[in-house]
Amino acid sequence: MRMATDALGWAIAFAACIGVATAAEPPPLPAAPAQTFATAVVRTTPLGNNIFMFDGSPGNIGGNVTVAVGTDGAIMVDASYAEVADRLVPAIAAVSKVPTRYLIDTHYHGDHTGGNATYARQGAIIVAHDNVRTRMDMEMPNGTGGVRPRPPAEALPIVTYPNTMTLRVDGQTAELFHMPPAHTDGDTYVYFRDANVLCTGDLFFSNRYPAIDVAAKGGVEGMIASAAVLLKLADDKTKIVPGHGPLADKAKLTEFRNMLIAVRDRVKKRIAAGDSEDTVVAANILADLNAKWAQDPMAGERFLRIAYRSLRPQ
Repeated sequence: MRMATDALGWAIAFAACIGVATAAEPPPLPAAPAQTFATAVVRTTPLGNNIFMFDGSPGNIGGNVTVAVGTDGAIMVDASYAEVADRLVPAIAAVSKVPTRYLIDTHYHGDHTGGNATYARQGAIIVAHDNVRTRMDMEMPNGTGGVRPRPPAEALPIVTYPNTMTLRVDGQTAELFHMPPAHTDGDTYVYFRDANVLCTGDLFFSNRYPAIDVAAKGGVEGMIASAAVLLKLADDKTKIVPGHGPLADKAKLTEFRNMLIAVRDRVKKRIAAGDSEDTVVAANILADLNAKWAQDPMAGERFLRIAYRSLRPQ
């Protein structure tokens, strides 16, 4: 089962739902490039204290994955797509000889949860915010005119939490925090305090515009607020694992936050002036930002439309 082509595919699928509350259907978003699983390569980056990042950006495997290895078990953050489990499983086995005890879903999108069933069958307990279980346990639009079927029961989180939670194996402690609606309404960020490693899920994209799931209560304002929370937690030595993109630091997260603020301010000014979505797109108001943040020729328009739909009065 293919849930979406990539994280931006999720943005397309759910931003399209915004028109339900308006009289006119919003223009369709430009399509994102298709994900290519056949050539996916998993790259492993040690983060210290027996914690490893499996890169989902150059390796083209969906969302980034983090594994913290203890003496009696491991804690895994996100599972990428099911289609890359055949490469991700041996990559994890190369650095961890202990079973994965816990798998944390940072949110419900398929590029982070598609592999859940694989690790559940290996004995991992899937953990997520309450809203992740709720959204996974229902049919949702798939962006192609149909619906995403409910995942198999074994892929659903079986332990959920409302605000904060701590998971431990011998030698590793993961602190889980729920963020108010930002990328979705079920975002979790995970802090491995001993190693000063922060896993943000899709609250942070280190090298491109983010996907924002407006239909799941996400929005630009929430993303800005979440970046402020993460920046308060991080210091100059924090290793930050973004949902997508290369390993980052506080300076990169600051750049991301500043970009979001610039987009928000420009779009809100246009909305206040009464400009329509198509008028704002035609004005190309993100041209200077696109050079750094647009990962494909249509990414700037996609993000501008999503930002407009999340910021306009409802």
